[in-house]
Amino acid sequence: MGTYSKLKIAIEDGLTGKNEGLPTGLDRLDNYISLKKKMMITIFGSTGSAKSTLVNQAFVLNPWEYCSQHDKPIKIIVFSMERSIVFTNAKQLVAKIFKDKGKLIDLPLLLGWYKDRKLNGIDESYIEEYQSYFNAMDKDIKYYEGQRTVKEIDDIILEFAEKNGKYENIDGNPVYIPDTPEEEVIIVVDHIGLTKRSGKSKKETIDELIVIQQEYRDINGYSFINVCQVNRDLSKGGKDIFEPHLDHIKETGSVADASDLVLSIFDPIRYNTKDINYGDVSKFRCPKTGHKFFRNIGILKNSYGIDGASVGTVFMGQTGIIKTLPKAKELNEEWQVHNYEEVFNYKYFR
Repeated sequence: MGTYSKLKIAIEDGLTGKNEGLPTGLDRLDNYISLKKKMMITIFGSTGSAKSTLVNQAFVLNPWEYCSQHDKPIKIIVFSMERSIVFTNAKQLVAKIFKDKGKLIDLPLLLGWYKDRKLNGIDESYIEEYQSYFNAMDKDIKYYEGQRTVKEIDDIILEFAEKNGKYENIDGNPVYIPDTPEEEVIIVVDHIGLTKRSGKSKKETIDELIVIQQEYRDINGYSFINVCQVNRDLSKGGKDIFEPHLDHIKETGSVADASDLVLSIFDPIRYNTKDINYGDVSKFRCPKTGHKFFRNIGILKNSYGIDGASVGTVFMGQTGIIKTLPKAKELNEEWQVHNYEEVFNYKYFR
């Protein structure tokens, strides 16, 4: 088949909706990016910036829920090398109860960490309602907890590939034929800097993992979401307006070089700087509790669309819910009067 014939088929697939990406659930972000097969995406930010929360909401749960609602097959593998899966699932349950019921049951209460506060009967009834939700999740999302070597990660992905398709050699080139061609496969590594080293430097280890991911992306059609930390340069701050850039990705530049899409998530208040679009975002710090809500999501690289854009969001730490804000120019006096308090009292997140 010639080059033009292949292109024509891709265009025709687009006309019938076969090339549509999965939504992140963040409407303004979806105007700029698309999560499709054969993509490598990097999400990076400083400690506590909510990068894992962003990945969990926008690249795991929202795509999975969308596919479940539209009878579209999807499989997601999550290598959670930083935190316990129990805590991740607990945060997911907290968010579901809050969005569906309007009841805030924070993670410490859910897991019984408080000595003087425990779940009541109503709380327990809410929790029981979501057993089927998590049972359905277990069929499509597989979590692997703890640090792993590149080989261990490769072995897990290869085992999945061989169970769900077969490899063939066509004209000297490896070709993967999935059992379910329309199935989306998303693989998350959170975070990539915690990959176990086997006699190699951290940079060499990450570079090796990236090469393997590229092969699965290009041959199998899998999409990868890599979570990265920022390097120390970000902590210097000192600028009136500051945004992260690609050089701030920690350990190695190969992650950004190989990625089709690179997103940053940044908390300007933490570094005492202004946001390039929203200006002084200290107004998003609750005057009663001191909680910081504002986060900037920047599109630093986008191989198939516009880069350099950013989206303002607010982040509710207790539930791990991120919600987009209107454009900065739309935050007029009327919006501010009616909505800042709704951010602070969490109504905005429902």
